[in-house]
Amino acid sequence: MLVRSVKRALSLLALTLTLTGGLTAPASAAVYDYCAVPACADARQALAYWDAEGLPAQRVTNVLPGNECYTGGGTFGNREEQLPEEERGAYREFDVHPRPCGQGRDAHRIVVDHETMDAWYTGDHYRNFYLL
Repeated sequence: MLVRSVKRALSLLALTLTLTGGLTAPASAAVYDYCAVPACADARQALAYWDAEGLPAQRVTNVLPGNECYTGGGTFGNREEQLPEEERGAYREFDVHPRPCGQGRDAHRIVVDHETMDAWYTGDHYRNFYLL
């Protein structure tokens, strides 16, 4: 019985290490005061779209022609405290790229501070931020 429990625990540990990429710590993130990566143009275009939608303060999914969806307005918690400190709920996140409705979202986001209206682009799901 004990052997079976130990094997099960080791199997679970191996699976966890495989899924998380091992024991190495993730690379630290950075916040840049400008956006010069190639995807910044897409992020600025998406920010204009969301701005025209009123930068929703609650999560919404908009259905576009061609059955593509844009999701935005959800709370970004800034748990890693990479962006300037604000009250909880001040940051909202928005998709940069629409996707076929029913499919998962990609890693590209815009994060907007609803207090200051500053906006950042992240193409790696909140690891690095580029001020728009």
